[in-house]
Amino acid sequence: MSFSVPSRRVAALAVAASGLAAVLSGAFAPAATAAPTTTSAATAVVAAKSSWFVDPRTPAQRRAEVAVPRKPAAYRGRVRETRAVYRTRAGALAVPMRFAFGHQVAKGQALTLDGRGLFSGGSNTLTTPAKAQLRRLADSLANASKVRCEGYADYSGPASKARSLARSRAAKVCQRLATVNPGLRTSTVGYGSHRPAVVGGTPRQRQLNRRVVVEMTGTRPAPATPSTPTPPPVPPVPQPQVPGAPVLDHVTGVDQGVYYGFAAPTSDGGSPITGYQVDSGTGWETVQPLLGRSAATACRGACGEDLIYASLTGLTPETTVDLRVRALNGVGAGGPSNSLSATAFGRPSAPTNLTVVGDDGTLTATFGAPEHDGGSEVDSYEISYDGGEHWSSADIDSSAPYTVTKTGLDNGTTYDVRVRASNQWGSGPSASAQALVATVPGAPTLEQPELDGTSAWVVFGRPESDGGTRIISYELSTDGGETWRPFLFTDIEPFVYATTVTGLSYGESYDVQVRAFNDRGRGPASATRTITPVTVPDVPTDVVATASGSTVTIAFEAPSFDGGSEITGYQVKVDDGDWAAAVLDGNQIVLGGQTWGTHVYQVRAVNVVGASPSATSNQVVLTEPTPMAYRSEYYYSGGQVWTYVYYRTVPGALRYEAQLDGGEWLPISVEADWVSEQRGRVDDPVCGATACTGDRTIRVRAVTAAGPGNPGNSLPVTYYILG
Repeated sequence: MSFSVPSRRVAALAVAASGLAAVLSGAFAPAATAAPTTTSAATAVVAAKSSWFVDPRTPAQRRAEVAVPRKPAAYRGRVRETRAVYRTRAGALAVPMRFAFGHQVAKGQALTLDGRGLFSGGSNTLTTPAKAQLRRLADSLANASKVRCEGYADYSGPASKARSLARSRAAKVCQRLATVNPGLRTSTVGYGSHRPAVVGGTPRQRQLNRRVVVEMTGTRPAPATPSTPTPPPVPPVPQPQVPGAPVLDHVTGVDQGVYYGFAAPTSDGGSPITGYQVDSGTGWETVQPLLGRSAATACRGACGEDLIYASLTGLTPETTVDLRVRALNGVGAGGPSNSLSATAFGRPSAPTNLTVVGDDGTLTATFGAPEHDGGSEVDSYEISYDGGEHWSSADIDSSAPYTVTKTGLDNGTTYDVRVRASNQWGSGPSASAQALVATVPGAPTLEQPELDGTSAWVVFGRPESDGGTRIISYELSTDGGETWRPFLFTDIEPFVYATTVTGLSYGESYDVQVRAFNDRGRGPASATRTITPVTVPDVPTDVVATASGSTVTIAFEAPSFDGGSEITGYQVKVDDGDWAAAVLDGNQIVLGGQTWGTHVYQVRAVNVVGASPSATSNQVVLTEPTPMAYRSEYYYSGGQVWTYVYYRTVPGALRYEAQLDGGEWLPISVEADWVSEQRGRVDDPVCGATACTGDRTIRVRAVTAAGPGNPGNSLPVTYYILG
């Protein structure tokens, strides 16, 4: 369906045999017609079926029809006709009302009365031109006994209101027909907005939805055919002349042209009018009268009873033309009509200064009003996000520059945004701009860095989302996001990167974070990973070893630096032996059971990283202790034998042993312990309960942690045998 102004070369000219042009319209438009020839009802039905009662649309227009949608308001885009155009509710053909003028309507035939100019405003009040049209329609229903009026409405308002208004308007039409055609029975129904003839566009462009369809449902009996009277004498035929001058009724500016309407001359000069010519200041040219809906558009709801409508198109917007018309018959051109002026209008130019900014799932378009409104005020704007494939109304502010925001878009997509302005003549050219919908990247993934002295090996992964545009690079922070710096990194796996952070200080904690950025900005930081560089402690100092018997005491000073981590202990090594954990006694290490000889000791500190360098003590000489026996006594009494020995003690001894006459070493039971001397008893397993005789000797040795020491001097044993 098209609502564009037709070309002045395209509209068809229909001229009746009587010489009056019959301009028929799908809209509510008048046309000049000859008085119908009186025929019988049956003859009228045949004539109607074979001539005037036909679908006015072209095959291409019918192919362009769309199915009646269940939800008309959901349809968007340009105006489209549905399969309800020129149809009754039951689907029967309903031709434009003007087609019936001069003909008789037959039973089962229906007529469509367009809503434009039929009623006043949004009411059910018939206009004066509408009443005149219905009066003429009643002539075409002279043989009707019953009609049915179906009311329809547009879907731009509430459904209940549309249904009520449609029914009341249908009732008004039927009531008017019954008034001017007494005896006509009527029925009324209102279908509201459920069967629109037109979808899409604006409510103003959907006037055809506000229609009333009149269907003839009953026929009156045909009147008796009167006898043919004797014709009167034929008067002499006068000589034909050129036709009289038409009367130019109005000229109206439209989109790139003008519409005009004029009345036929009151006299055809005695010869049928064959056409009309128009002069706009460039010479006379043939008038192409507008038919159907084009004529209705030309009269714009104020159609006169007997006017002919035509147009001049292809004019530059805001061009003013002076028009006059004249009639033609077989004799020639008649006199010109009166002259009227009008200015051609146009559509707006493209909106100005269009800028489009993309954000997170959002586009914001800003634009100014067009430089030219085409001679008619801009009444709306439309915006498209797919290069003009689909358009939607732009919800704008009250004054320029206008801003329109669209949400719910896909990040990473570049949209072709177009904006156009509309006035009463339609939409003008669009302004266009492209913009990428994107946001900042997501947060990278960060693993726990690995320390190597004052360096850290940092591994991180690419964010799950790049925000819709390429990630440019990354930034690093070692102070929990207080400061950031760019850095170089390497690929170690697909979308996994690594870098080395140097210049760290031992013992200082660092909160490491990484973030990505693209051309939209910097994204959020990764999780925080805390690192503290540590190393082994410094070497202990002032290591001094002191021996006492088989015990060595090692004194030292702790390291001046613990490596950044608390010292957890110390280790000691004797000569070339193995390192062993040391037990501290204050700030010194005490080692018992050391072997006799010369030794050196090494000490090192330990923390979570490991052991420090070692410090070596002075040489320590451990002399083997030798106890000195200075008295011995041998007792035998009553069958019991025992030996006492007196000896001087040595440091580090754990116990003492004695050897009698070079035999085995026997334990000494200490019976008296003085400051540096002891007396012990030795049980002699050789003598047993029998006294030994002869010279005997005894030696004493000390047993330390290092084992038995060297034996002391050999001492004779003094015998005391008691009776």
